[in-house]
Amino acid sequence: MSLLDEPNREPQPLPSGTGKPGRTLRPRRRWWQRWSVRLLLAFLVCVVSLGSYYAYRHHRAAEELREAVADLDRTDPGWRLQDLEAARAVIPENENSAPVVSAAFHLLPPGWLNPKLHDRLLQVPPQERFNDEDADDLLDAMGDALNAVKEAQKLATLSRGRHPITYHRDIFSTRLPHADSTRSIMFLLQKDVLLQTQDGDLKGALRSCRALLNVARSNGDESLFIMQLVRMACVGITCQVVERVLAQGEPEPDHLLELQELLEDEERFPRLLVAARGERAAMHELLDALECGDVTLDDVADAPSSWSGQTASFLSRDYFRAQHLTVLAAQTEAVRIAALPAHERVQPAGVFDSKMRGQPRGIMHIVMPTVFGKMDKAARRTDGHLRCLIAALAAERYRRRHDCWPARLEQLVPEFLSSVPLDPQDGQPLRFQCLEDRVVFYSLCQGPGRLGMLEVYNPDEPSPPGVGVAVHLFDVPHRRQPPR
Repeated sequence: MSLLDEPNREPQPLPSGTGKPGRTLRPRRRWWQRWSVRLLLAFLVCVVSLGSYYAYRHHRAAEELREAVADLDRTDPGWRLQDLEAARAVIPENENSAPVVSAAFHLLPPGWLNPKLHDRLLQVPPQERFNDEDADDLLDAMGDALNAVKEAQKLATLSRGRHPITYHRDIFSTRLPHADSTRSIMFLLQKDVLLQTQDGDLKGALRSCRALLNVARSNGDESLFIMQLVRMACVGITCQVVERVLAQGEPEPDHLLELQELLEDEERFPRLLVAARGERAAMHELLDALECGDVTLDDVADAPSSWSGQTASFLSRDYFRAQHLTVLAAQTEAVRIAALPAHERVQPAGVFDSKMRGQPRGIMHIVMPTVFGKMDKAARRTDGHLRCLIAALAAERYRRRHDCWPARLEQLVPEFLSSVPLDPQDGQPLRFQCLEDRVVFYSLCQGPGRLGMLEVYNPDEPSPPGVGVAVHLFDVPHRRQPPR
């Protein structure tokens, strides 16, 4: 039996002549015992190193985020979502358009809107009347929704609104039922304007135009992008139907002035800045909730809670914290761009959009490029449409006073316009052109390399190159033409 086979045996002195006197024999460890100790020590060193690294990274990310939040508190106080909501204007109940929009929506009969009729009506040029078939179908549809129309027409005198909103920390669970009601009443009043214009009631048609614009304004300065997009869509439809009213007759100058002043007030609304600040606050709230564990990935995905989702949320907290600072910095840059005048946003917004698209896939890649870039283009198009229509209303009032069109937009200042509107695409005065049967006001399209392309506007082209939006104002003999 060897010494290794008996580990508890007392060490024996070495025989004489075999080594140093008095030296004892010790059992030798096998190679795997020696390496297992070394590997264990290496593993412990790696664990301690990684733990120290992640602890440092966690601390550093949290510290940088705190500094960024503190800097925002100094430079842009009241930027958080709760602060934005608390700072919104308190509107007296008898002046609030939001309840009227909701009440009219609940009076709508199901299936009242015929999509095919809607499409047919939009294809008719503004100076032409509808044919008998379309006019009868429109009358039948509006007759079914008569109670809702009467309620919605009350909006003509209610230019401010505020819907109640309860924000959730996971944001995506925030309910916005008034988005549907706003869109539905928008289409209802659009058809009401078309019907009254068809009947020759221009005073009633302009009253419904004001009500339609106030449907958009019933959302007020709501912070989320989606509601500002709904507001802009409603403004665009308002501009289209007002153009048709002007092409169907000669409204009274006082009624034109009343609508022009409301449109000018809407044009001054900083829609992109409101949306950009709201989106920054909403994303900050969401990421903070994910980092704190108040919200899980299951909550964001609107899925049933599961152990895998909770585990993934726990393991992802450091990732969200690291992304939080980057997202906050990017969205603060978006807020800075949104505060610029419309024509000064074109270049920095394009650079910002390209930069965001070049980011690696992640939270910022998903949110920023698809939202801010589109929102900026939509906001500039809305500004262009509003400014063209405001100039057209001023020109129509000028014609009623002087019995001729102005030769230049400068002739409208200061009696009919406070100043010549600028094209939101390039900062130059709006394009204005006198044609054979009309005058036209237009804004250039967005996009690099296309500004300034247009020299002569051709109304026979469905989409003349270089034109973003245009408003046509017909000579009186060419208004209210029979259907083709």
